[in-house]
Amino acid sequence: MEKENAATTYKLKDFMRLINSVNPKKFVFIFGLFLSILTSGASLLVPQLTKGLIDTSQLAKIDSNLLTILVLAFVSQLALFAC
Repeated sequence: MEKENAATTYKLKDFMRLINSVNPKKFVFIFGLFLSILTSGASLLVPQLTKGLIDTSQLAKIDSNLLTILVLAFVSQLALFAC
């Protein structure tokens, strides 16, 4: 019994042939990719909004509009991660 060469190289063409052979549902893949990008954006939005609150560290100057947007960002992030 011969051992296979450990340095076998794989080509992108072979990988694409494998992907196409399982016949993936392209709509589901694109929708999943879209949701992934959307959740990444939501994850980055919350720290950007809280940056101003943390840097000023004055509770008397908290704007109610900013607080509302921050709460909505937390809720939307939670809803997107629940999917």
